[in-house]
Amino acid sequence: MSFAHSVNVGDLSPETLDARFRRRLMSYFLARGQDRAAAEDLTQKTFLRLLHTERSYVENPTAFVFRVAASLMRDDRATSLARGEAGAVSLDDANVIVFPQDAVTPERELLGRDGLRRVLMGLEDLDVRTRDIFILFKFDHMRQSEIAERFGMTTAAVQKQILRATALLLARHDPL
Repeated sequence: MSFAHSVNVGDLSPETLDARFRRRLMSYFLARGQDRAAAEDLTQKTFLRLLHTERSYVENPTAFVFRVAASLMRDDRATSLARGEAGAVSLDDANVIVFPQDAVTPERELLGRDGLRRVLMGLEDLDVRTRDIFILFKFDHMRQSEIAERFGMTTAAVQKQILRATALLLARHDPL
């Protein structure tokens, strides 16, 4: 079956869906922070939704499959948050822990402020060049090769500066 033209979604068999999309859907979900079991569940839910869809013809079946998958993943995360579960949410390819609104306590807010204060103090303790490199890398999302070019140094030297800054900030955050 060619996927270059419009396809009757109702004509897609479970075997066709599995053969054409299982590997790609699993990769899609895994790349977005899902563990293997959750990725498998979401893949199965995607197939079930597609098999029970009321749409007849779609011009781009691959795009349609991944729109369904993305929608199911959003629904799954929203359900988890509504139940009060914390979960990893991918925002701009960075995993961030999201807590439900009622999980924000004065203690947690105080700890967060204290952690931020320690990071800012740690940044002040860095020499100017290391601080600038760290900020360009972590906050401005500049590639190490671009930073190396800007400062006239090797990528390995940039990596060492970032590691040094990270080690100092971690020691500041959790002094053991």
